[in-house]
Amino acid sequence: MRTILVRPHKAGWQVFEAPGVGAFYVVGPKAKEYAIGYARERLKWSGGDVRVVDGAGNIEETITK
Repeated sequence: MRTILVRPHKAGWQVFEAPGVGAFYVVGPKAKEYAIGYARERLKWSGGDVRVVDGAGNIEETITK
């Protein structure tokens, strides 16, 4: 099962999938929503979890697909 992290990064949000896989960055007023949507799409065919992490490293939300 894969786990994708959505976490704040500088001026936006970062979607981190795994070492060796390039991170995806989103900036703008709806960056968090877009980052979560992108992460959900990445799990569309394989399943897994999207974990939304706050600035302190705490898990805000877990979305199971």
